Amino acid sequence: MVEIVDRLEDLRILSTPWNEIAEPFGNPLLRHEWFVACAEAFCPPQQLSIVIVRSKGKITAAAPLVSVRQKGIERLELLGCSFLFEPGGFIYEDLAALEELVEGIVALKRPLLLRRVPSSAEEIRLLRGRSERHAYTTVKETEGSLWLSCKGGWAEFESALSSSRRACFRRAKRRAEAEGKVQFEMVSPDAENVDRYLEELLVVETAGWKGQHGTALQLNEPLKRFFYLYAQAAARLGLLRLGFFRMDKKAIASILAVQCAGRLWVLKTGYDEKWARCSPGALLMHEMIRYAFKQGLEGYEFLGIDEPWLRVWTDQAHAYVSTRTYPYSPKGLFGLGVDLSCQAGGKVMRRFK
Repeated sequence: MVEIVDRLEDLRILSTPWNEIAEPFGNPLLRHEWFVACAEAFCPPQQLSIVIVRSKGKITAAAPLVSVRQKGIERLELLGCSFLFEPGGFIYEDLAALEELVEGIVALKRPLLLRRVPSSAEEIRLLRGRSERHAYTTVKETEGSLWLSCKGGWAEFESALSSSRRACFRRAKRRAEAEGKVQFEMVSPDAENVDRYLEELLVVETAGWKGQHGTALQLNEPLKRFFYLYAQAAARLGLLRLGFFRMDKKAIASILAVQCAGRLWVLKTGYDEKWARCSPGALLMHEMIRYAFKQGLEGYEFLGIDEPWLRVWTDQAHAYVSTRTYPYSPKGLFGLGVDLSCQAGGKVMRRFK
């Protein structure tokens, strides 16, 4: 049986069955606490459209979707993706449950946009197959995210870095030590203490280029609310990990991450621009990677998108695709027309720049 969860209070009570299905996927971004924080921070009332499948009263699959209206088109999207742009997808107990879930979504006859879903995801294959006769579907490669295997040991990993890169780290640390007392701090705060650490993290981030460009959390209330809500939930579950680079006890770089399924997942980084000559962000990232190795974790997930400065540490990347589905209905075809017009307009604008 397929049903729609459209109220936050109904989503909240699904914690245990949701995470039982999400657990084998080994991804904190598919867990219940992630989507509850997304719903509370980003989703106005009446916009939740979470599709779930039940069998004998038990939840066997779920698609964390939200209804979004943009440029006159109302479509379904992955909850939180428009704001966070992190990878996502569906959860399901087995292929039969996923097939029923996809059929239920197709039956809604609404335009659908799934951003940054793993290119090997079964839901992409099934959506293309099930909607073939009922909708126009596109699948395109999109930004990947880097990851690092921690199985070889810290010494082996560090020796594989270029000699020039290791020398850069040493020089940066010496410059920092010449300015004051350097300390790297890794903490796993409980729910009672997490807010004071988050305040430090926000101050550091605002002092960097994100503050200058107006993209820091302190200047974006929905994003700030999301990270507070999610960090508090992750702290209650013992998943939250915060890293700080301190100069004379003052934080000048910070990283917010969660440790889940044998991996460290980086969700937010920042550093004080005033200390750029000491490369505090790079030095702290280096220490966080060391922490992952010392903890015996399997991997380190950089999340975000594949950026050149992260290639210092790895060239391993997860591949993602984005898919758009337009039902053969008035609303679906209208959405297709608007999107095609916007794409054509964008190409013309780029041509004349």
